[in-house]
Amino acid sequence: MKKILLAFLSALAILSCDNKEVLPIIKTPVVNFASPETIVYENDFVGIDIKISLTVPAPQAETLKVKIQNDYTTLPFVVQPAFDQMNELTLEIPKGSTEASFKIIPIDDNLSLGHKEFRLEIFALSDGLLKGSNNFFDLTILDNESLGLLKSIETTGMGYHKREYEYNHFGSYKRVLFRHNENQPLFAQNMYLYNDFGKISKIQGDVGHPQQQFLYEDGKLKKVERANHNEFLEIDEFETDESGRIQTIKHFRKLPNGELNLLGHTFFTYFSSGSVQSMTVSKYRSTGELEIVQKITYEAYSMKNNPIPYYNEIPGVLLQPTLPLKMKVEEDGQVFTYQFNYTFDALGKVTERKLTGPSGIEFTKYVYY
Repeated sequence: MKKILLAFLSALAILSCDNKEVLPIIKTPVVNFASPETIVYENDFVGIDIKISLTVPAPQAETLKVKIQNDYTTLPFVVQPAFDQMNELTLEIPKGSTEASFKIIPIDDNLSLGHKEFRLEIFALSDGLLKGSNNFFDLTILDNESLGLLKSIETTGMGYHKREYEYNHFGSYKRVLFRHNENQPLFAQNMYLYNDFGKISKIQGDVGHPQQQFLYEDGKLKKVERANHNEFLEIDEFETDESGRIQTIKHFRKLPNGELNLLGHTFFTYFSSGSVQSMTVSKYRSTGELEIVQKITYEAYSMKNNPIPYYNEIPGVLLQPTLPLKMKVEEDGQVFTYQFNYTFDALGKVTERKLTGPSGIEFTKYVYY
């Protein structure tokens, strides 16, 4: 009797299993950027598609939102479909779809300060979607005019200083930022302005002088006027050769009463390669005699290009087209000798400089756009 009962219960169990409804397993789509980053040139008129992927097809119509981190009043690119006033983008995902996308088209010559980086974020999803681990996308817009130009130099060792360079659409200095402390966000800056012929006309800023005015004669730099904080006007008069290289600078000071005093001269000599060989600085004593106060002599040069070739960083006033290797400084009756050693990348650009002198060793790192 027990055997018959067990058999009957087993048969009921089998029938129960056969008649049970099997429900489908529904997976929730997980949303991610298809790739973490991309780079595009500002003169790419076709633009790029930025894709967002779903791990499984959307079981129903969904939406998601993308935004740009930080606040930007203007953007150097167009977005299709367009961002709203909050720089947010809403994307529709049809039922059964496994991806969404939007297009970014750069605006040429809209980057006034070099390359720009933007971070996009998937920040809002409809209820039928889950946020994945790749919620951020880094977009870099490359300024094709500044590509390969010097971005910054950072010097450590005997003190610290850093300069960061930004360029205009012609590849000329737009702004130079200065830092004298590694943890300091910004110490000072100089802004560069140019005339209709592309020559430097003004430098406005905080370093050295509030404003420098550049005046030309027959296309060559003739005079630099610098206002200082003591209401004096300092004037440098340039004498150049046929190639535009500086031969002599006369240094003047104009007093508030209009009196113009000649303070001294700086004389230059050059190697046949075009790089400066010596700079001799002289000043007038109170007795009216001219005294040499400093002489800098460059004894050897590398064949590699110098990323900062200008005199006092005045664009166009070429002084050292190649990198110096050895320098001798004579002042106060003493002679100091400095050695330069460099490291270069595969393209021949200098990436590091080691300066060895009587006071110790200093290191400079070069970074490029």
